[in-house]
Amino acid sequence: MMSDQDSIQQTEGSGKQLVKDIAPACQLPDEILSHIFLLAMYSIDISHSRQLSCTYTVRLIYRRLYAFLGVCSSWRRVVLSSSSLWTLVPVLEQPNNQWGSLAAQQSLERAVGHRLRLVAYPSNTQPGIEDFIVQTLSQHGHRFDTINIHSDSADSIRHSLASLIKVADGTYVSIKELSLCYSESIGDEISRPHIGGGTPINFHASPPLPAGVESLIESVRVLRICGMSIVPEGLSFTMLTEIRLQSLVLGPKSAFVELLEVLSSSSQLRTLELISILTIHSNWPRAPEKKFPISLPNLRDVYLEDLDLDTLEFVLQSIAPGSYTTTLNWTARSCQSVEAYSYTSTNIVFLEKLSRLKIDVLLFRRELGEVSIHKDVYYLLQAMPNITTLCLDSFYVDSEVLDALVPNTESGSEQESSSGHWQHNYKKQNTNPPGFAQLTNLYIFRSHCHDLNALRDLPKVLAHHRIQELGIGIGPDCDCKDHHAYAYPDEPESPGWGPRTLMYRSPPPEFIAPPTYDQETIDSEIEHAWGSLEGSAPRLVRFTGASSDRPPVFGFASHIWQL
Repeated sequence: MMSDQDSIQQTEGSGKQLVKDIAPACQLPDEILSHIFLLAMYSIDISHSRQLSCTYTVRLIYRRLYAFLGVCSSWRRVVLSSSSLWTLVPVLEQPNNQWGSLAAQQSLERAVGHRLRLVAYPSNTQPGIEDFIVQTLSQHGHRFDTINIHSDSADSIRHSLASLIKVADGTYVSIKELSLCYSESIGDEISRPHIGGGTPINFHASPPLPAGVESLIESVRVLRICGMSIVPEGLSFTMLTEIRLQSLVLGPKSAFVELLEVLSSSSQLRTLELISILTIHSNWPRAPEKKFPISLPNLRDVYLEDLDLDTLEFVLQSIAPGSYTTTLNWTARSCQSVEAYSYTSTNIVFLEKLSRLKIDVLLFRRELGEVSIHKDVYYLLQAMPNITTLCLDSFYVDSEVLDALVPNTESGSEQESSSGHWQHNYKKQNTNPPGFAQLTNLYIFRSHCHDLNALRDLPKVLAHHRIQELGIGIGPDCDCKDHHAYAYPDEPESPGWGPRTLMYRSPPPEFIAPPTYDQETIDSEIEHAWGSLEGSAPRLVRFTGASSDRPPVFGFASHIWQL
């Protein structure tokens, strides 16, 4: 994989070649040329996971801007006179871990008459960055429309905001977008206290935002907060159209309830995203409390990720029904509940709880060590028949996985296929299933296959659904050896490790690498299966099959930065 520096240099080289090819562009009016530059600066195609990095994006934008400066005197004149090209104010370390404020100062000087957007990475290793941010917001806070602050220090974020709050006390400050990310919270394993006895784990609530932040939030239309908590008291979200809360430990359940109550003031809200939010509670109410359900008339999208089952239920019960789309990004925490620390996917109580959730889009990623994930997919599709879109990420595509996408229609006591056996067992456990999802969109990407004959089952899958769009990304990259080593550890499970999970099994025979195929062979088999559909084929979208090429569904969907 190329480094950021190599990729940026490659982009510069392509840009110079493009300049030679379109030399007549110098004859265009300045306004049109400036608009072309703006489009070129921000046209970033996400093809690698590392491109989700905000620092990568900002550096690439500024590399392109400065590349335009060096093409010719005509372009240099247009770039320097076009203040709209300089609205992004970058405050971050350089790749060599050095810090300089020149780029930010030039933006502040050249973006005259335009609202500014701050992208800041204060760091404990570079105290000068925090000082510069505080100084910039103190002097120019009234000029900013967008504030993005990402730091491994909660104090740095609070100090930066405090300077802006102070400015707002005496000057009109109108922030339209506010994104705050405390990076120490990202990726940390958050565990709830053990249910039913034992020594409880000490919880540390997410650090709070500074006092007075509610004065900034009043004008905010887009709010994204990761790793830092908001005190609901005094908050009003009357202007809010989009909110994302991520990686939060809110403490008592009442804090989460109060936060949802505040959302009732968001009559303009269109997008609600809740990711990895943990509350301490011994009981969730069976029904929403007096102020619920809240009405959000303009809501279009609800995105839920890495929430325990109790939280999922409460959130969906707390919002009045509407025409919005609900997306569930499934993780292991989705099986956790107060009543049972962790359900298995075959538990009837668990399946009944799921059947009460109205989910439209299900995102499902196979994690290292999961050996029976096709069963989980089947149970979820049967428990939540409202699902219309299914995304499978990093799967080992075989006949069992494809069979899991088809409802059990056999009436006999047994089925011939191995997959039919576990379907029959499920029927014995749940004699009155709510139905089976009728998919209109199916996406399989960053996946691999060792049995090309299994791909010929695709038409059978499509025949049981109303597929309008099928996305396929199956490649030769294989992690099966690592997968099996993780799924079948040599050491037996210790009784003190808590509930058993799918990753603990008796060691299998010595692992033998399955057959592999090149991309051309895989594509040929997919085309063959596609051709057998004749005129009934839905729209086909081709995705990459390489796990390193595209960001995972979790990483892409839950990333806090959206420049």
